[in-house]
Amino acid sequence: MIPSPGLAGSVESGWFGGSGWFGGSGWQLLPLMLAAFTGAAWHLYTDDLSFGCMERVDCVGALVYDEQRRLLVVKRAHEPGRGLWSIPGGRVEPGEDDPSAVAREVAEETGLTVEVGELVGEVERPGARGQLYVIRDYEATAVGGTLTAGDDASEARFVTRSEFLAMSTATLLVSTLTQWNALPG
Repeated sequence: MIPSPGLAGSVESGWFGGSGWFGGSGWQLLPLMLAAFTGAAWHLYTDDLSFGCMERVDCVGALVYDEQRRLLVVKRAHEPGRGLWSIPGGRVEPGEDDPSAVAREVAEETGLTVEVGELVGEVERPGARGQLYVIRDYEATAVGGTLTAGDDASEARFVTRSEFLAMSTATLLVSTLTQWNALPG
């Protein structure tokens, strides 16, 4: 068996071809598995996997830190991930660019106004009903507003690394931010 964080499978069950969850394109997962063990940067694109025909849903997230390098997190009020902590973010609306979507989502979920910075990374997550969430996370700096939970968030706050690591978070959030060297603190 070849272990990989967050993904279950083995040589026998389809990692490297055959009839497993990833179908016949398992060899293309080798860079992903190696990156997981070496700490190298990676992106997982569905073109490399046999997920079949999935509806792509473009999403964005914001990595907002305060002056003490605490990370802004929200507790999801709705699915997907209701009750879990995550970074502010959501779907990109038709005709909207990523920076506009980031600023809108942060304002809706936290009451803060942000200046959007560089792309930190991108991940893809299979969702319900044949959807594929393509999530691009950006650096952002709070420049105004008052921190208050709203819209899709039941709570919003800045947290330290130890607080963040103790929270129930969205799937693979901690490992992804660790890999991107983006944990608070």
